[in-house]
Amino acid sequence: MTTALDSVLTAGVYDHLLGGGYNFALDRVVATRILKIAPQARTWARASRSFVREAVLRMVAAGVRQIIDLGCGVPSVIATHEIAPTCRVLYVDTDPVVVECNRLHIRNQLIADAVQADLRDVGAVMRHWLIDPDEPVGLLMGAVLHHVPDPTSAITEYRARCAPGSLLAASHVSGERLSPVQRQQLARLFSRFGITVADRNSAQFARLLGAWEPSGLLPLPLGYATVAGGVGSRPGGGVRAAAAVERQA
Repeated sequence: MTTALDSVLTAGVYDHLLGGGYNFALDRVVATRILKIAPQARTWARASRSFVREAVLRMVAAGVRQIIDLGCGVPSVIATHEIAPTCRVLYVDTDPVVVECNRLHIRNQLIADAVQADLRDVGAVMRHWLIDPDEPVGLLMGAVLHHVPDPTSAITEYRARCAPGSLLAASHVSGERLSPVQRQQLARLFSRFGITVADRNSAQFARLLGAWEPSGLLPLPLGYATVAGGVGSRPGGGVRAAAAVERQA
């Protein structure tokens, strides 16, 4: 039986890059090797996390009162419900270890929950008791889309299911600013440890969010974000996305 102790926890690698404590020895080994190949990875992780924090604050300022943190990872540094304490927050991740970490972190919270689910299972996510489909929702996809081979249909379905006024914020790592040698070394490293990474460029990232209305990509040290590497909106009332934040009308 494979456990978190003998397999890489992708969220743990990211957590170690952020300086968090929710990681295992093998996660730290992989993070260290990533930094040897691409030293800017730590800067990207921090920039991505800062983007998510600002996106949440922007969502709250826009009147959003429920947030779904998709591919949430472990509660590094500061968690979404701590940034937006008056909002209902649903943490979603495929990894049971990650989900349990979040449940422990929110055990005294009445308006937060953590569930094990694939972000592409839109129906299951949107049916959760915390989420009111008739109210605007803030969707967070921070540092997760590059681990999903083809999230396009899911992103489109979220837009169709979300109420007008909903917002999407996403960040995505990219290797287009790395040398060919760095990209090859990272690809071998990820393959060795069974880590799925889709190396999309800025144009490909923007196309993922095409169903929303991107407001433009925000360059990050080793990737992009949108609230769409930034914020966007849906015609007729508004949904936006990429790192991006996008709004739906």
